[in-house]
Amino acid sequence: MNSTTAVPFFALLGLSFVPSSQTSGLGQSNLLISDIECVDVRQLKSYTPLSDKIVRLTTAKEVYLMTLSSSCFNLSYYSYMSYTPINGHLCRDKSEIRTRSGHSCTVKSFEIKKDTP
Repeated sequence: MNSTTAVPFFALLGLSFVPSSQTSGLGQSNLLISDIECVDVRQLKSYTPLSDKIVRLTTAKEVYLMTLSSSCFNLSYYSYMSYTPINGHLCRDKSEIRTRSGHSCTVKSFEIKKDTP
């Protein structure tokens, strides 16, 4: 009998996810930490759309994965987005991004990719 294993989307990007309940004392690297409310846009160095729903945001100290509430048409095709900061921040459930083709999408969540010893 052949069995297939589903590969998580983040694994395809070279990232891994370990639930916080499993990280105590393991010394895991490349953890994704969620429950981030906002990201300070003044700290952003670059962004890279990984798909029409996920954008990697890079600062000098952190790498964030921003997930949108729905697929934002042509985001990855044009690799372009614009946004209006709210008090200098992008915030989940409040901020919207707009693609070059004019589609708007709400930010659903942020996760930080953390390297730990």
